Amino acid sequence: VVVRSDFRATAFWQPDLATDAKGRAGATVTLPDSLTSWQGKARVLTKDNQFGVADVSFAARLPLTCRLQAPRFFVVGDTCTVSAVIQNNTDEAVPVSAVLGATGLQIRNSKSEIRNVAAHGETRVDWTVVATGAGEAKLTASAKGGKIGDAMEKSYPVYDHGIEKFLGASTKMRGESATLRINLPAARRAETTELVVQVAPSIAVTMLDALPYLANYPYGCTEQTM
Repeated sequence: VVVRSDFRATAFWQPDLATDAKGRAGATVTLPDSLTSWQGKARVLTKDNQFGVADVSFAARLPLTCRLQAPRFFVVGDTCTVSAVIQNNTDEAVPVSAVLGATGLQIRNSKSEIRNVAAHGETRVDWTVVATGAGEAKLTASAKGGKIGDAMEKSYPVYDHGIEKFLGASTKMRGESATLRINLPAARRAETTELVVQVAPSIAVTMLDALPYLANYPYGCTEQTM
């Protein structure tokens, strides 16, 4: 079973194809792993500014497909349902073995299920997963029935339970040392807590860090214009 993991929206783009003497041009295209309807669009032009347009659509399918369904992201402590929708595109019923593999997440129930999928029918298999640590999780759902099968793999971010917060403070040097007290949350996670110390000769130097942030802020307003 080939594991599908490339889900690019654009399969092919080439702006410099040249036609032969008969006005023909061709290219070999390797489609991404998305089982969907694709659209091909051709635009041609000549040196004397004559133009042509052509469109075509086609579908990419498999006899047996397995679609992984999961949240866009996880949060540490989450317990949620991950599903695989298995579709039989053949003319006969197929007994299917569905399996879920996980990295960065814990699977609560059995990793494999056996289902009988009717001809041109579909079924859904559910698993319960738990997010135990921040980072990246990878899920792989596969379905196999006899000589046909399919598998789908996707990666998901796992965020810490909390919000991103910045605490700023300053102090003055007295002699060769300085003391600064910072109150950190008691329930913080050490691996995701960061302390940055900057030493500057004056407060004005801190503008060097603030100006790029202000200039790149995505919502333009008076501050960015100034």
